[in-house]
Amino acid sequence: MMTKIIKCSDKISITPQQKKLIREVSNELRKIKKSFPSIDEIIIRGGFVPDILLGKEPKDIDIFYCIKDKNGNYSIKCHCDEIRKQIDRLNLKFIGKKYKYDLENSFEKEPRLKPIQRTASFFSYHSDWLSMFCLDTNGDIWTNKTTFTYFKKRIHEVRYEGFLPWAYYPKPTDSNNYYASLAYEAIKNGKSVL
Repeated sequence: MMTKIIKCSDKISITPQQKKLIREVSNELRKIKKSFPSIDEIIIRGGFVPDILLGKEPKDIDIFYCIKDKNGNYSIKCHCDEIRKQIDRLNLKFIGKKYKYDLENSFEKEPRLKPIQRTASFFSYHSDWLSMFCLDTNGDIWTNKTTFTYFKKRIHEVRYEGFLPWAYYPKPTDSNNYYASLAYEAIKNGKSVL
């Protein structure tokens, strides 16, 4: 089952150049976290990580973070603009310069989970395994057991048709997405689709 999250950094053989890039980018994540003390966890998720592991040049970086407020509770508010200003001030080599980036608070949308769990667990809203990898501030790479098996066997396309990761399912913005539209209509009308 896909729910078991694993650290797979030590199970993957990569070149010295790949290791160096992973180390440098995770150092930049640490700098961002240090400069924004309310960040509890910050990761790079999605295509950037498997691109590096497969020896491809990444196109961009998707960053997931979670913030704790002054009372120690997780904030559901987006802090992307403030974090972007910090990233600009830090003048990093990769994040923001070499690679465009996107930010998202992992607690902003349902289900409210920390970034690694939101990316690699059963509750991930990703339907392709390439998006279920993440890199943390220690340079560790995380995914789930199923995704790691697909990666090792070089299975490049997996469809989770009919898979609903959580009960709340927003109306799809792309009306041409058959499965999303079908799932939305089924939930809206209280019907089960098998």
